[in-house]
Parts: sequence; C-alpha cells; structure tokens
Amino acid sequence: MLNIYGKYGQSMYDLCLMAYGTLDLFVKFCADNNITDVNYLAKSGDVFIYDQSLVVDEGLLLKKNIYNTASQLPVIISQPANLSIPIFTNGIFNIAATNVTAYQWQYNTGAGWINIVNGSFYSGGTTASLNVLNAPYSENGYLYRCVVSNIYGYTISSTASLTIIALILDIVSGSATAYGLRKLKAGYAGYAINVRRASDNTAIDIGFVGNLLDIPTLTSFISGTTGYIVTFYDLTGNGNHVIQNTAVKQPQVVIVSSKAHVLWIGASQTQYLKTAGAVTALNSNTSYTTIAALSLTNVNRTQWMYGTSDGNLSANFSSYATANLFFSAGLEYNFSNQGVNYAYGHPTTYPLTNGVLACVTSRYADGNNYADMRKNGSNLTMTYDRQIPTHAKSSQALYVGAGFTGATLGLDGELDELIVFSSSLSDINTSLVENDIINFYGIS
Repeated sequence: MLNIYGKYGQSMYDLCLMAYGTLDLFVKFCADNNITDVNYLAKSGDVFIYDQSLVVDEGLLLKKNIYNTASQLPVIISQPANLSIPIFTNGIFNIAATNVTAYQWQYNTGAGWINIVNGSFYSGGTTASLNVLNAPYSENGYLYRCVVSNIYGYTISSTASLTIIALILDIVSGSATAYGLRKLKAGYAGYAINVRRASDNTAIDIGFVGNLLDIPTLTSFISGTTGYIVTFYDLTGNGNHVIQNTAVKQPQVVIVSSKAHVLWIGASQTQYLKTAGAVTALNSNTSYTTIAALSLTNVNRTQWMYGTSDGNLSANFSSYATANLFFSAGLEYNFSNQGVNYAYGHPTTYPLTNGVLACVTSRYADGNNYADMRKNGSNLTMTYDRQIPTHAKSSQALYVGAGFTGATLGLDGELDELIVFSSSLSDINTSLVENDIINFYGIS
C-alpha cells in the first residue's frame, strides 16, 4: 500500500506524474472517481491509496487500482453513551463500528486526551468495551472516547462522560463516626435510627428510601403518638452506634414538612445516647473536626453537644450568667488531656440564635494551641482562653446530647446531624461538608 497525499492547489495530474512517472495512474484515477476535469486540483487533506501488486526497480506501475479512503475508513454505528455509576463500582463504555481492525480508548481529565492502559483502573482499553473498575470519586467528570482504525486511517467517536454517584462521606474521607437522618455514604447498607413509640413501647428500625430517611414508614409507625430515638446508628459503617434504653432519656423524633428532626430537652431532663465503648478513631488520633446541624432552644445556659466520659473530648455551648458574661460568645470548643491540660476558645460574638438551625464547625490540629470555629461555612473571630498545645484522645464511651457521664448539662434544642472526623480537615474539605449540610437542611 502506498499513500498519495494531495497538496492544496496541486493538480492530480502533476501529483500522479511526480509520484510514479506515468500518466496511467491519473487516467485511472479520473475514471474511478468520475473526474472529467483534467485540471482537478487536490483539496487540502485529500488522501488516496494505491494498491500495487508488482513494482519494478524503476518504480514504474504495472498494475494499479485507486480507492478513495473516505469509503474505507471505520464507520461508527453506535457511539459511547454517558455513564453514571455508584462510587467504587464498575461500569462499561461500549462502541460499535464497522471496518475496524483496532480500538484505542482514551480519557481526558481536562488536560488533553490520554491513551488508556489496562490495569487496576481499566480493562478492555483496546476492545469495543472499556471496563471502568472500582471507580473512585476522583474520576467523576472524566471524559472518554474511542479511536477506531484500520489500514486506511481512523475515526474518532463522540465524547462520553463518567459520573460517580457519591455522598458526602464518600467524597470527604476520614470520618470517625456520624449520626443523622439521611444516608451519608453510598455504600452504607444499615439503618438510620431505631425508634420507640410511646403508645405501646414498640421499637423498630427506620432505614432509607434511596438516600433519604424512610419518612412514610416513620410517619405510619408514630401516627397518633410520639416517637423517641433508642439508637442513632453510625452512618460511617464503623459501628459506633449510640444507644439509650431508658425511656425518659431518649430524644424525640418529629416530622416537619416531610423532613425528620431530633429534639432534645436537656434543660429539664438530660437526654443522651452513648456508645458501648470507645470510638477507636478517637482513641488513636489527636486531631479532630466536628461538623453539626443544630439549633439551641436556650442559648443562655451551658449545654453539651457531645463528649467522652473521661472528658478528654467535648463540644459544649456555654453562656455563664455573670455580669459581663465571661464567655460573651458562649460557644466553646474544649479539648482536654486527662482533665489537666486543655486548649479552648470561643467566638467574640455569640453566633447562635434561639431556635434557628445552623451548621457549626470546629477543628483542632494536634500541636496547635487552639481550635478554630465556623458557622454556616464562614470563619468566626475567636478569643482563645487557654492556649496549651494538647494531644487529646479518649479511650472512653462517647455521649451524644450530653457530656462527661451524661448526668448534667444536656443539650436543649435540635441536633439533626453530627459528624466527627479524626483529623483537622482542610478548608476545601470542610467547606464541602458544610455546604452539603447547609443545602440539605436549607440553612441560611
């Protein structure tokens, strides 16, 4: 096979003569392609293929056939389609074409097209079906195409995109424990809450419909009575469930505008749920991030969102009734080391309003002498009351809705979601989690 490449403005007569030293090729070219104008000029990109069965030493053509390559290129009859798959699962891009002798799939992350090599992420990269393997969230938005080719040239498919279906704790890793009323990890297959109804003390597990709490089942179960949470299941899959078997200490679950909320009345009766033992990640790490969706009924009392029974880790909201309000901001995040050394601070202005749901965040990095705080995705100006670098970790049970032994200072308000990370999240990852909570709960 010999390729004849036409140059713009060059006549096919001259091209054939220069290429092969004979006019036979030009004559046959005109006949096979119905060209009657001997002054036909090659267009930019014209390509023709000459199939010769014999060539003598002088290069003269003894037998010749001319083909227009446009009719011999691969033809795609089914283009790759966009693909959506859950995170860490497999998916397939397919193409169907004729006149194909080779396939090469490519991907593009935004920096240009790269040939796919089979390995841990892909298989079938040189076949009609590309297998995407155990897809991580980092591949979300990747573009794919296939180059199909034969001896006459190649054809490029249209572009298809990959969408990874993931939830917030798939995207931001490192969560030690999480409690809430919606699914937070796509692969989580357990329940959200165990609910007791007051009318007969029957309790059932409530799971999810899709990624949302199964509101129809919950509504039917507590219809005409009151529902209380016996168990908040750990939505990370780490098994750090918090449980309360004493009825008067169980928070209430209510449904407002087809969305569930959890109410705590710590001012009159401390309500809390606790783990059976230590949360492993909180016993082995000394940097933390807590992000929660909550509102307080009474901001003018000291109360705890969560804490460990040894007091090493805690988040409390304090407003001491002194003349000058010692904690004028009232919101304090405290990490202690066996109750001796601690580092804590509070915002310079109180960030919470009675009865208004907010997204509150606190981060502490090991070796720092303070914890920073945020509300609804914005940094708060802090005053640091103690600035002693600490190495906080706890080997004791975790209480949600109260601190220390759960005996006093119970949360008085609404706590719908609580996520604790065993690291100080970056600003980017912190914002991702905050925005997810803010958007889901309609926080403004």
